[in-house]
This record gives sequence, C-alpha cells and structure tokens, in this order.
Amino acid sequence: MLLQDLLIRTAERKRNKIAYISNDTAFTWSQINARVNQLCAFLKDLGIKKGDRVAYFGLDFHQQAEVMFACAKAGFIRVGVNWRYGEREVNYIFEDSGPKVLLVDQKTAELGKKGAKDCSIPFVIGVGENHGLKHDYETCIRPQPMNEIKMQHKQNDIISLCYTTGSTGLPKGAIWTQGNLINSLVNGILHMGLRKDDIWMHALPAAGVPIVSMLVNCYWGNTNVLMPYFDPELALRLIEEKKVTAALFVPTMIQMMTSHPKFDEYDVSTLRLITYGSSPMSPTNIVETFNKFNCDLQQWYGSTENTGAWVSFLDPDEHQFAIHNNRTDILASCGRPASHVDIKIVDDNGVEVPAGQSGEITIKGDVIVPGYWKDEVKTERTIRDGWLYTGDIGRFDEEGRLYLLDRAKFRIITGAYNVFPVEVENVINEHPSVAEVCVVGVPDEKWGEVVLAEVRLKPNQSVTDSQIINFCKDKIARYKVPKRIVFVSDFPRGATGKLLKLEVKNKYQKAVLK
Repeated sequence: MLLQDLLIRTAERKRNKIAYISNDTAFTWSQINARVNQLCAFLKDLGIKKGDRVAYFGLDFHQQAEVMFACAKAGFIRVGVNWRYGEREVNYIFEDSGPKVLLVDQKTAELGKKGAKDCSIPFVIGVGENHGLKHDYETCIRPQPMNEIKMQHKQNDIISLCYTTGSTGLPKGAIWTQGNLINSLVNGILHMGLRKDDIWMHALPAAGVPIVSMLVNCYWGNTNVLMPYFDPELALRLIEEKKVTAALFVPTMIQMMTSHPKFDEYDVSTLRLITYGSSPMSPTNIVETFNKFNCDLQQWYGSTENTGAWVSFLDPDEHQFAIHNNRTDILASCGRPASHVDIKIVDDNGVEVPAGQSGEITIKGDVIVPGYWKDEVKTERTIRDGWLYTGDIGRFDEEGRLYLLDRAKFRIITGAYNVFPVEVENVINEHPSVAEVCVVGVPDEKWGEVVLAEVRLKPNQSVTDSQIINFCKDKIARYKVPKRIVFVSDFPRGATGKLLKLEVKNKYQKAVLK
C-alpha cells in the first residue's frame, strides 16, 4: 500500500465525510480525490512527468494537501517551501531542487515570481484569491477530467524533497520515498492512538515535516481542521468552534496559547489529546499545559530524516503518572522507542553504550530516508549501514526511556566538564518569572567555554540576573550554573516557531571574535 492507495480507498469508504475544513470551507473525501485527479491531469497537460519537481510556496490551505496527493498518484516529486523563508533560502531551495512548476499564494506571490525568474522555473500558478498571476489554480483544474488516476510506483520511488528547518545552516533536502511516507503515516497514527471519530487540527507549517500532520487524517478518514498559519487565539477559537479533539503543537505554540489573555474565554473541553514535539519542553511547562487544558499529553521525538515518523513517544499514561507522582525526571524524557524502529546510543566510534551513558542517538527502520538530494557527502556522513546518525546526544535510563540531552554541536565543554544546555534550561524554566530560556556556550580564556543563558520573562515579571544564578546554584553542579544571564524580549525562530539556538550561539561567538 502507498499513499495513493490510501487516498483512493478512503475516498470510496468515506466519500461524504468531511476531509478538510480550509478557511471555513469544507471538502469531502470524494471532492478532494476528484480535485487531485484534476490537478494531476492539468500538470500532465503542462508536460510534467514522473520525477519532475512541483514546488508549493504558500500558506496551509487544502491545496497544500492536494499537491502532495497529486505527487503520490502521478509520481511527481513535491517540494515544500516554507512561506516564512526569506529570498536567500527560497532561491537556494529553487536552485537545489529545480522545480518545473511553482505554486504560490497572495502571501508569497511577489517573492515566488522573482525566485521563479531568477531560477528559471517555467510555470508559476497562483492559489487562492488576489495572487495577481496569469494562471489561477482553480481555473486551471476546473475543466480537467475527474477520472481516477493511478500509476504503478515502487516503495523506493521519490515522493518528496523535505527541506530541513535550517537550524544548522541552509536547508538540506532530505529524500522521502513512497515507502518512507506510508510507513511514517501508518505507524504514527497507530502510536498516537488517533480514533476514527477524532477531529484533528493541523497547526504547523506543512512545507516540511508537518505535511505528515496534514495527511494523518487520511488513514481513518477523519476531518482535519487546517490553520493556514499559527495564531494562538485563532487556534483556541477553532478548537471551540470545530470541536477539535486532537492536535499537534510545538512547545512555543502551547506557551502562546496558555499565556494568552483570552485563554479562559474559550471552551477547549472537546480537546482530549495534545501531542507536542520538535523541541524540548520543560517539565514545568508540561505540568502547566496539563493543568490548563485538562487533557492527555503525548510527546513525540523524531526528525526530517525519519520522514516525520516520530520514533519515540512519552505516552499519556506516563504523563499522568509523572505529574501525579512529581516524577519530573520522566517528563524530561522523550519516552520509549516506537515499535517500527530500533534506537541505539553510540560513542564516537559507533559502539553502543550501556543505559545511563550518553552518546549519539542512532535510528534504523523503514522510515529512514535514503539520503539527501544531490549531497553524497552529507548522505555518507549521516546514514551508515542503514542507521541514521542524528547528531543528537541522548541516553537511555534503566527503564528504557530515551532522554534527549542536546545537539552534539551545542554541548558545552567548560574546563574538563560536559554541560548539555537542556539540563540548565529545565532548571531555569522552573523559576516562576521565566517564560522561556536558551542556554549556549560562549568562549572564555580561562575555561574554554562558559555557560550563558538568554532568558525571556513572563509578562509583568521582574527578576535580576543574580537572582536567576542563585536560583540555579542548589539545583545543578556549580560548573553548570550560568556565568552570565541576558534578558531578551524574544528569540530567533525557525519556520515552525522552534527556537534557533545556533543563531543565539553565533551571536556571542562573533561578539567574542570582535
């Protein structure tokens, strides 16, 4: 079974069930499937063939899903471009992937047109209203036949180039295959426990990994409420109006909702499950989320290179146990490995280490990508004998829970000691005045590196740097206590809202070099 089979069968079984609610317009599964067939026919009329790239650069309306489904059916390769990207990132992806067709909307039309001209993309099509382009998506597909389109594809055929968020530099194009994607969808749904009657809400930008969140409803034929972009009050309103029962957020989004001044004005009681991931969430914030939403929580750990297939889960029952028994150590974990992957912690020589010892997290399974688009060096360095070397530092505890300590490149070596930023961040986040924190290592003549913490305070809160430092002293080893605190109004963020620690770190590296 591949994604095209899943769509065709769901459209037959659930033909009149609402598949997507997009900008307050509802589309049934039979309508979505018919529109996908029309899109395939139109693109073929343009001369687009199997293996050609089709890029989508816009907000998350139903057309985003339709393009992905069309690529699954016709064998095109979908390229997602996040609407928050700047000109340098956009043109890099265009040049790297070489799309034949680009779809843009009102938000991205100007930058998209310029990039298409600079990068010689033959066809540019406007989605939605007021895009100002000659070719309009609805006008183009409307006269096309709705006849079923189904081609023969192999598990290892490429279906998408998924560009990373660029937290380590310019985005890298991870190759997703047909087999990768269907394994990701099915195993993710089974592990999260999505129910047949759930109403799912998609809230993350689908250009990258979150496209899986946009497609996750295809298995059971659920309704998916699409947020074109994230806004905390819009999210709360949609949960109330559409009676959303399950959703995926990144921790920053959750904080924006729980701290919103109108939070208590909205009825979020239909929400039974919040899943979260993409970046660490402190135990303090997890407990606050549990108390505010009064629903089950589930943490997911995964990456672009495992096709968005989350490879470990801290399930709702473990959240409940940890919260009611004050086991903050459990809340600091990523839970237990999923059944569809193997996970090992290895040392610098690739040798597996015992529980309790830290090392690099490596993952193996059918969701691991075959490599990176046009980058053999990166592929050989990252994927070895089928194992994905994530660059994440972690450890297992004696009960089999996985702990994500940090990216290898963010490990701080002060004197002869290793400090993992997340350890310090979790402690500072316990302070009642702190909303968010980012810990990095900065060069120091005496110690090599010292610990620095950038801190964002909650509204109307005041605290000094010495108070933050003193707060840490009896909770962690002295060498882990920050030597410097810098208060900020916000942090640099990536396309999903994830804090970009590398930019914070580089700021201080450059300052020292100067």
